[in-house]
Amino acid sequence: MAAKVTLLALAVVLTGFATERAPQDGRALLERMRAAYLGKWFKTVTFVQQTTQTRKGVTDTSTWYEALKSPDRLRIDFGDPKDGNGVLYTADSLYAVRGGKITRTAASGNPFLPFVAGVYDQTIETTLRQISAYKFDLSKLYTTTWEGRATEVAGSQSASDTTSPQFWVDRERLIVVRAATSRCPPSSLWLRSGATCRTGTAERLGRRAGMSRLIVHSHMRPITVIGCSAAIVLAAHCGDPMGCDPCRTTAVAHVFVRDSANQPIAGVDIDVRSFLEVCGLDFRGGSGPNRADSSGHRRILISSLYSPHTARCFLVIITPGSNANQPSDTAEFRASVEFRVHDGSPRDSARFNVVVARTTP
Repeated sequence: MAAKVTLLALAVVLTGFATERAPQDGRALLERMRAAYLGKWFKTVTFVQQTTQTRKGVTDTSTWYEALKSPDRLRIDFGDPKDGNGVLYTADSLYAVRGGKITRTAASGNPFLPFVAGVYDQTIETTLRQISAYKFDLSKLYTTTWEGRATEVAGSQSASDTTSPQFWVDRERLIVVRAATSRCPPSSLWLRSGATCRTGTAERLGRRAGMSRLIVHSHMRPITVIGCSAAIVLAAHCGDPMGCDPCRTTAVAHVFVRDSANQPIAGVDIDVRSFLEVCGLDFRGGSGPNRADSSGHRRILISSLYSPHTARCFLVIITPGSNANQPSDTAEFRASVEFRVHDGSPRDSARFNVVVARTTP
């Protein structure tokens, strides 16, 4: 009889393990992750990666040195760490560093820090606060498979939902294997802007209290700069079918090419490249060549590795397209966009203008 009771008890225990209930919601899933590794998770991780980025035929290769300290510190050095060029991330902030000095800060951190380190090494309340900006609906949860393994998906209730912010957790290992986040504003916003022309004159546009200063540095060697008319318009928006991941947000550039008589120059090829701080260093992304239409306009999408505000310098390269007599040139633009602290959305977006003229034969 005792043996039967023992076997029955063992069967109940084994059955309990085999049919362990799924967590009720996203918070319960995070709590289960934390309990599994509390006091056991790594404190530091370092690695080196060779990063090759290709955007529309534009390729850049660089070496990144990355160092993570749990629960919420990530340092990325672009090139030799002795040069002091890179970024420092927390879960809610970014610090851009050039030559060992902080050159810019932003209230928008790395969205993956709470998942790869923080959840295992801090209070659940801290993790919930850090991920709140990404709009996960933690009341929604369903089970699926990912690469052949049982996976819990928080933030969605159906595999057909590919746009809601969601994170996927391996049920057995309790680690995040996939995430789609959303911090992108639904509409364009505008900053005041200015243009610095070759003549030294400048025009200030749209001044309003509380707006950041935006200066355009234009270097038009083959072409004469005469004023402010042609426009490049940047707008953050979501272009990813899996949801707008702030690590892959798309910038939109509207490029208008005009001559000295303010007439469109059709058929030129336009190439746009973005860089972290200094044009030519720390390549973010690019697109081109793109042929201007009959109105001298071309809408260009620029994908960046990190949030849109990390791309501070844009090179616009204009080359002869369908007409060899058309002008060619390179223009450099500097941008600065402020972000809201509470949700990471742009406080303003940018519009900046420059006019070019055909060179005199």
